[in-house]
Amino acid sequence: MLAAKNTKSANNVRKYFTLSNTRTQWSIAFCLVLALTIFYVEYHVPRGRERWSLFTWNKGISLGATISLMLTMSFSLISQLTGRLKSVMQLRRSLGIVSAAAIVIHIILSLFFIAEDSGKYDLTWYLAPENYATNIFGLLSAIIFFTMWYHSYKSTVVSIIKNKGLMGLKCIHRFGYLAIAFIVLHLVYLNKLDGTVRWFKEPDFSQPPPGTLTIYVAAALFFLLVIVANVVYLYNKRLENK
Repeated sequence: MLAAKNTKSANNVRKYFTLSNTRTQWSIAFCLVLALTIFYVEYHVPRGRERWSLFTWNKGISLGATISLMLTMSFSLISQLTGRLKSVMQLRRSLGIVSAAAIVIHIILSLFFIAEDSGKYDLTWYLAPENYATNIFGLLSAIIFFTMWYHSYKSTVVSIIKNKGLMGLKCIHRFGYLAIAFIVLHLVYLNKLDGTVRWFKEPDFSQPPPGTLTIYVAAALFFLLVIVANVVYLYNKRLENK
């Protein structure tokens, strides 16, 4: 009975998850992540960063990818609440994969290329005990997103649904919420919160606030959306069971 139910779910998987994307969808995802990256690069120029510095672009890539990942997961939540965004839902897979690829670039640049450009973040910085927390949270978030990336392939998706049902795949995707929390903690332990606090204590309106402030605000709104969507879901479920 369970096998038959899961097979039926696998046959209807396209109603919930995109198993492949068109060139147009890949192009839109790439352009969106690139646009967010350029936005954050330009955002930091008035803050004294060099536009063509590898350090600035690495920062832009990381912040842009984080926003696009939150946007990707928000599509499902907004669709769940409103019953709309059906066409936009097709972008979740391509945007999620492109964003994860940008995270890979950020990791490679951070580990091997920006030490000389930034004046820090060399091997000794990563091995220093006071930096263990930020590195661990960054690593955990990357592992989760790479796991979700792996489970975005058609064969993997169908296999999970046949064995675990549709909820099995949804549970994996919900680990993305935890990954966003780890990214925020990664930034906090990177001492990025201190700069934001200093800006509010002594605001300098000649330049924009720290770019990480936009991540904190976006993350707060994202988790508020998560809470609202789940409360509404549980409420509707309770009404159905009456």
